[in-house]
Amino acid sequence: MGYKEQTVILKRDKVYTSYYAKACKIVPDFRLVGISIGIPDNFNGQILRELNPSKELLYRFKNGLCTENEYIETYKTETLSRLNPSTIYEKVKGKVLLCYCGQGFCHRHLGIDWLRENLGDSIIGGEIQ
Repeated sequence: MGYKEQTVILKRDKVYTSYYAKACKIVPDFRLVGISIGIPDNFNGQILRELNPSKELLYRFKNGLCTENEYIETYKTETLSRLNPSTIYEKVKGKVLLCYCGQGFCHRHLGIDWLRENLGDSIIGGEIQ
């Protein structure tokens, strides 16, 4: 783990979100969880492929072939509906779910909303900004 100028304190029972360019500078590597299809070359955290959108869905969205609402419904159906929220929570509690998206719409927010809906507000730590 490399030196980090500023370190964020995370609660061990909460789940957080952020993006690589931000969190990798301020969160210890052992608390980082990549949930994107591609991962930065210098990323030293955990990778959790279960929360990845499909390549096809990502391609359709990035190329304007589906709307944000269609993306949401497809991600929920293709990805989240096949997972157990308690199992995912056990893998990511005390950690930060990461992808490349900065501000705005992103599947990491769909993932944390799904955890909140299934397990309650008490497990959500929020967005690291």
